[in-house]
Amino acid sequence: GRVHLPSRSFKLVGHPFSLRTNPQVDAQFSASYAVALALSSGSVGLRSFTTQGVLDNRAAQELARRIEVAELPNSGAQSAWDAETRVEIKLQKGTTLERRARGIPASTGALLRRKVADCLAFAGSAAADADRLMALCIDSDAEEGHSIETLA
Repeated sequence: GRVHLPSRSFKLVGHPFSLRTNPQVDAQFSASYAVALALSSGSVGLRSFTTQGVLDNRAAQELARRIEVAELPNSGAQSAWDAETRVEIKLQKGTTLERRARGIPASTGALLRRKVADCLAFAGSAAADADRLMALCIDSDAEEGHSIETLA
């Protein structure tokens, strides 16, 4: 497979994946590992990037080593909001799948809630905190005095 990234992203996460002294950081800053993780497990969460999570996921490690990350020439994007990314996956049958995305896609409410719940669970918070946090983020007319700190 191949991932094409704008210059700014490529400089941060475009290097080939390899395990060095800190597997968590190696995985967090590797586009090839993130794509391999999504393809091999179907989901990506914070636990996937812990040192143990990375070390235990041999399938993602092996797949990441087979994913090339390339820099998109002259992308001109100034931020992630207007940058294009392209992913190409060649299947065993020889078929190539390609997906292009520009910017950061809007998540559905259910997907966003699952991501918030995953982050809070990773931090040791209760699932109900995800609902409260989502309500604070979505409700633009939230009462004054409410903040993320009130969740603790």
